[in-house]
Amino acid sequence: MKSRIVITLLLIMIIMVNACSKVESQTRAGSGKAGDFTLNNVAGEEITLSEESVGKKGVLVFFATWCPSCMSEVPAVNRFYEKYKDKVFLTAVNIQESGAKVAGFMSKKNVLYPILLDEKGNVVRQYQVRGIPAVFAFDENRTILYSGHSIEEMERKVQF
Repeated sequence: MKSRIVITLLLIMIIMVNACSKVESQTRAGSGKAGDFTLNNVAGEEITLSEESVGKKGVLVFFATWCPSCMSEVPAVNRFYEKYKDKVFLTAVNIQESGAKVAGFMSKKNVLYPILLDEKGNVVRQYQVRGIPAVFAFDENRTILYSGHSIEEMERKVQF
């Protein structure tokens, strides 16, 4: 009986580590356009990517509040947002968590950037995200310039 519990716990740990690993998504820089979508923010307002990012480069950061690697990215995303908020559209996309949970996370972690709620996971599937955090940068025409796992790496590779 104890061995079954240990095996079950090990499997759960493996699944959690893989889900939160820094694996790049299948979408690669230069491979296409950042797909359009409409999601609600934490306040319940509808935000459409194509409307909000007109004439600007953009950055999307996919994350979940339970992901340790995602939590360690928050200060870097805050710094990037403060540095470029006037000329770059940046938003995080939370994957399948409630608005209340995300609002609590924003307060606790002092998040400065906007967060959209992908409650059904449609946008994460659209972008073929296989690991989080996942960071996408795109130009004014929504052509993908970067896809990876680090906002700091993205900033080194993409000129803003």
